[in-house]
Amino acid sequence: MNPRWGRFFPRLVSIGVIENILRSHPPILNRFRKLIDEVYGWNGEYKEILSMITKADDTSLYKHVFLYELRRILSRFGARVNRDKLIYKLKELLYVVANLESLDAPKVCGYYVSATIVRAGKLMKVALQHWKPYIQYIKNISRNYPNLQRVYVVSAGGFHLKSR
Repeated sequence: MNPRWGRFFPRLVSIGVIENILRSHPPILNRFRKLIDEVYGWNGEYKEILSMITKADDTSLYKHVFLYELRRILSRFGARVNRDKLIYKLKELLYVVANLESLDAPKVCGYYVSATIVRAGKLMKVALQHWKPYIQYIKNISRNYPNLQRVYVVSAGGFHLKSR
C-alpha cells in the first residue's frame, strides 16, 4: 500500500463510483475516462489507485465489498469520521479486494472496516459441501480478531449444471 495515496485517494474513489454507475452507458463512460485521464493521467499515484479500482471492479469486489463497506460507514458515521483513519482503512480494503488472489488472509480489521473475505475456490466444491477448510479459516480469523464484523464469501469460477 502506497502511503502517498492520501491526496488522490478520496477523489479516485469518487471517480470509481461514477465509473460504476456509467457502466450501463459505454459511450459516456469512455468519454468520462478520457477526461479523467487528461486531468490525472500524468500522475503515477493516480494510475496505481485507478488500476486497483479497475482490478477490483473486474471481479465485482469493488461494488459488492468496497462500495458496500463505504456506504455502510457513511450511513453509520456520516461526517463524524476521522478522515485520515478512514482513508487508511479504505486504502487497505482496496488493496485487499484488488489483490485477493495473492493474499493468504484477506482481511481488514479496524474501527471503520472489520471484514474478511473467504475465497471459496470453485463453487462446485461448496455445492458438494466441501467447506470444512473455509469454516476453519473463519474460526481462526474470528479467534484472532474478535471485533470482526463481516465475512464475505466469494467464489472463483462459475457453477454450471449439465443436463442430458
